[in-house]
Amino acid sequence: MNIDKIISAIKDKNSIVACDTETVSLIDKSLVAFSVCIDGESYAFFTGMKYIKNISKEDQDKLINAILSTSGVIYHNYAYDGLVWAYNGYGKQIEPHDTLLISHLCNEVESHKLKDLVLKYCNYQMIKFKEVCGTGKKQISFSEVTDEVQAHRYSSDDALYTYKLYKVLIKKLNESTLRCYEDIERPLLNVILDMHVAGVPINKAKIDKIRLTCTDKVADYEQQMKYYLGKTNINSPKQLRKYFIEKKHMPVIKQTKTGAISMDTEVLEEYQKLGSIEAKLILGYRKYNKMLTTFVPALTPGEDGKIYPGYRQNGTTSGRLSCAKPAFQTIPKDDEFNIRDCIEAIPGYTLVGADFSQMELRLAAHYSQDTNLMSVYEQGLDIHKTTMDAVGCSRRQAKCVNFSILYGIGVRALAENLETNIQEAKLYMYKYHQNYPGLARMVHSTTKQLLKDGYITLHGGRQRHISENFPYKTDWERKAELRSISNALIQGAGANIMKEAMIIMSKKLATLDAYLIATIHDEVIVMCRDNIVEQVKKIVEDSMLEPTKVFSVPFLVNVQSGQTWANIH
Repeated sequence: MNIDKIISAIKDKNSIVACDTETVSLIDKSLVAFSVCIDGESYAFFTGMKYIKNISKEDQDKLINAILSTSGVIYHNYAYDGLVWAYNGYGKQIEPHDTLLISHLCNEVESHKLKDLVLKYCNYQMIKFKEVCGTGKKQISFSEVTDEVQAHRYSSDDALYTYKLYKVLIKKLNESTLRCYEDIERPLLNVILDMHVAGVPINKAKIDKIRLTCTDKVADYEQQMKYYLGKTNINSPKQLRKYFIEKKHMPVIKQTKTGAISMDTEVLEEYQKLGSIEAKLILGYRKYNKMLTTFVPALTPGEDGKIYPGYRQNGTTSGRLSCAKPAFQTIPKDDEFNIRDCIEAIPGYTLVGADFSQMELRLAAHYSQDTNLMSVYEQGLDIHKTTMDAVGCSRRQAKCVNFSILYGIGVRALAENLETNIQEAKLYMYKYHQNYPGLARMVHSTTKQLLKDGYITLHGGRQRHISENFPYKTDWERKAELRSISNALIQGAGANIMKEAMIIMSKKLATLDAYLIATIHDEVIVMCRDNIVEQVKKIVEDSMLEPTKVFSVPFLVNVQSGQTWANIH
């Protein structure tokens, strides 16, 4: 194996190169091997194996730097491989390709796992991890594999079939989805990587205080529940039904889809209103236990004082970014602990937060071309007050009506949201559609196009498709699917606006001591040096507004600065 010849082939502008990394584990990203495929010829290089000979550190560095400095190298899930390079002290891949994202653009609802895609499109069953490393208690890490032939095949196949998959999938992108890939998804890869590497600073003292408080609260609720509920398992709907319905003779509030009596949070809240101390205790316990078991661990920093959330570009069918560990979108804004206050800028730095004002309603105005709705934003009026006057309800109810009806909510659900009866909710809905008739026309035309073409094209080029089993679904299921895909017209546009803004923003921030650390739906958080806050605020606002200039209504961005997330939103 001539390293110099391989490096020369990698750097050849006519070569198509694919790459993959192997680590100790998904958590421990220490590099133990990597593979590269050049025009269908695949090679594996071992770097941290215990029982198989490794290449020299000099050759390792030469090969990896050659890969990273070559534009257009193909990965499958670059979000992981890029993080591996960074964790092991290397730079970013120049303009990477990612077959996982291409697959998501081809078909947003199928599995995007490499082995599943290779079996489907290349008719080849790749060797599985358990075949090389075992399972259960006998499972070893890849670094402990002794069979060099197996290890080489497992590693080199990843690069080889990433290459082959790319050759198949890139041809499946049409003009629209190819534009989305090249203009949005592909440039965003390194923006997301930079966020993964930057991390989010956490005030450990604050999160520890919340942990202690929640621990005490949970223990107190457990003691009280034991007294009132005895041995009833509060996590068992069956036992809760037996306790509340049979023993306490509480009314049936609602049923599940299978016809069973529901014991969900909504039902318990109703029981609490009826004076049930047991329901109150269960709800209180669940609240503090969720904080203790979900948010507190996710926001507990490592030794460097940071957490490292994982963002996924293919996490939703609409194209909206998803996030895990923590799921930022689920962290409550207003709670007794003010948990967002734990996300705090490091000394000498400030957080800059920005979010769109009523982005989805503005997009609805654009896509529906409803005269009244467009007029609200063109004149800078209060949409909720306008709806309040048109519908004849309170401003609080108008706000609920605006966002509920936008996504095709039914009359019964609207009545529940408004805490009113069905007749009144039906009247509000009728008046709403009378005032904004374009919204119903938008939904009708989108649904018509879906049924005719089988898909709709979203802003930026992404497409949403009707499922393959659509004809075999029940009428209720078909309506729900059509409603969901129609909603994606607005959600997908919002997702791509945010992605475009992040790409623009990251380029402008690159020369400053400022960087993106988080994004949540239509919000971004940037951390910057104290002395450039105003400059960064202007950059962030301009970057977010730039992608919206193609729409027929004006957009508004709220920008704030402060030391914690709670201060800026």
